[in-house]
Amino acid sequence: MNILSIDWDYFFPDSTDYDWGANEESSFMFEAIWHTRCNARNLLTRAHVLDEYKPTIPEDFWDKILSDSPQLFIVCESHARLLEILKTQKIEPFFDISVVNMDAHHDMGYWENQGPCCGSWAWHAKQIEYVKSVHQVYPKWREKRPENYLNDEQQPDTTSFELPEPDNYALVFVCRSGCWTPPWHDKEFNDLINSAPTEPTFFDDDIVRMARSPASVDEARVLADEYDAIMKEVMKQHKAS
Repeated sequence: MNILSIDWDYFFPDSTDYDWGANEESSFMFEAIWHTRCNARNLLTRAHVLDEYKPTIPEDFWDKILSDSPQLFIVCESHARLLEILKTQKIEPFFDISVVNMDAHHDMGYWENQGPCCGSWAWHAKQIEYVKSVHQVYPKWREKRPENYLNDEQQPDTTSFELPEPDNYALVFVCRSGCWTPPWHDKEFNDLINSAPTEPTFFDDDIVRMARSPASVDEARVLADEYDAIMKEVMKQHKAS
């Protein structure tokens, strides 16, 4: 039995040069911080985030990776929810499940003794034998900026940088990871979900379907311009004092 797990951040370019951190335990990271981040610039190129940090979804994406409609199609906010879903959906036998994880992050744990969370769900799923193997599908930019692993054990079983071959999955799981992905591209996320061949079931319904702000690039640009104007006025007053 195969499971396809997709993190929305897979479709975005590298965010390293914006020096962005994230923490799903903080609601501030989910929406409020993007009101400031909409004015961010790449630390190296100085390119504006609204012009550069955009998702790229392959044309006919679902046709490229699915050979048939999945039995279950579940949409969540956090990748950590996949552990709970494996329990509640009673998918058995656990040891026969393989996961294909399309994600900008390996989620095999990033520090010692990390409890179950969005950054370690894959490791814990293997530890408690919910799954027998994890195949990590990275976006292409990860070839130049590879992730580190804690040790030889906490790694995906296999890794690739190309779309997986079409397969028949019992479950397709998609998470938005709103602490990592900007709200002004939530429309593209919803379009991706709506274009899938199976009707989605929403977990975290109140979160993942909540309209975040700024809700569009135009709204974000207005905020960015207002922020620039405020900073210019502050600098003007500072020079005058």
